[in-house]
Amino acid sequence: MSQDFRPRGIGAIADGAIELYRANFRTIALSSFIIVFPFALILGVIQTFYFRGILELFGSIDEALISGSNPFTELSVVSLFIYPVTYVFAFARAYFASALYNSAPAMLHGQKVGLKQFIAGGRRHLLAFVLVSVAAYLASQIGYLLLLVPGVILYVRLSLAALTTVTENRNVDSAFRRSWTLTSGAGWRIVGFVIVVGLLTYALESAVNAPAIIRQVWDSAQNPNAVFAEISVWWKTAEGMLSAAAVSLVTPFVYLCWYGLYLDLRARRDGMDLHARALDLAKEA
Repeated sequence: MSQDFRPRGIGAIADGAIELYRANFRTIALSSFIIVFPFALILGVIQTFYFRGILELFGSIDEALISGSNPFTELSVVSLFIYPVTYVFAFARAYFASALYNSAPAMLHGQKVGLKQFIAGGRRHLLAFVLVSVAAYLASQIGYLLLLVPGVILYVRLSLAALTTVTENRNVDSAFRRSWTLTSGAGWRIVGFVIVVGLLTYALESAVNAPAIIRQVWDSAQNPNAVFAEISVWWKTAEGMLSAAAVSLVTPFVYLCWYGLYLDLRARRDGMDLHARALDLAKEA
């Protein structure tokens, strides 16, 4: 695919992410299913059993009270696994993001990156990536607790810090300062970007989850109380698998969108597009 380092709108960033994903689909998708899918599957199944269990609980609460049984026992046991698996899943996503950002520059220049090379590249900057991601998350959460606006501001200004630990080989302190510089004056642009990418993510994941959504709509049309009805273990597992597949397929697109935003802000702040054009002219001379 051709190189394009010009400033771009949000739509062009999303188009670029799709193009880069398609050009390297085998490597990116397989890596996501190797790194992300196993933990997304475990988490998806657990969450499906938990949330479906809550709905079924509302549907059978009267019978449980009459029989004297404790309907909360099973839900409590399932809930114990949610948080530990969530943290492991978050680490798997961080590893995949580190691997993707490490290989993205080569892919952007049209080079083919092998599966082993892609996965192994995730280790190069993983520690810094995780540390910066956690620190940026905690900073934004503290801002949310103090007042909503500071939390949003910190989230926006530090949103590219973890990415720069990989793309620019920066340490924790330098990554924060670099993100603060890149995002200066682009606050509303980044907020709009987050909203648009969030909506696209929801739409794409819903498309993969279509069988489960269609079943729920069909059952609800037949019986308004179907949402509270008990469903089979096999169908709950299938819903968890669909959810995991949706996350594994869409996650690379989300990270590629953030990489596109990073390139856009570098073009605006650093004049990277002018530098790339100057190199092309030098090669032609």
